[in-house]
Amino acid sequence: MSQPRARAPTWLVKLMQVKGMEWILLLIVLGVFLAIAGDTLFGAFSPASAPPSVIAPAQSGASPEADGALEARLARILSGVDGAGRVEVFVAYDAESSPDRVPKGAVVVAEGARDIGVRLALQQAVQTALGVPSARVDVLTMKTTSLPETDTIPTKRSD
Repeated sequence: MSQPRARAPTWLVKLMQVKGMEWILLLIVLGVFLAIAGDTLFGAFSPASAPPSVIAPAQSGASPEADGALEARLARILSGVDGAGRVEVFVAYDAESSPDRVPKGAVVVAEGARDIGVRLALQQAVQTALGVPSARVDVLTMKTTSLPETDTIPTKRSD
């Protein structure tokens, strides 16, 4: 006597019948599901679980002077990014009264932020330095002030 052959579950049989573009759609749905499930199961990224950053020692001070020093140091580092130009930085903190202040997010204004590559490099550098997620970092293009172009040199009127 021969052993009866085990039947595959119906969902597996249906999965084996999927062809072409349906596979791509199935993979996209599966990817979205895994992204949502992963965030739910393992928790969202939080600064407490972030690795220590390069700029972290300067953030432990609770004074405005220490905040200004952190922002100036970060601006100096970011202005070294190729194409960034002049850079200004503002860091927002989670709790003003806490002695151990944790960065909540940052706003970066840079001359070179019009270029998407420069913008992404600045955003990634701030994420790494402050240990905040990308959604908490805004990189904006700095307004350039230019003198109006004229063909004549203004002269003083004599009345």
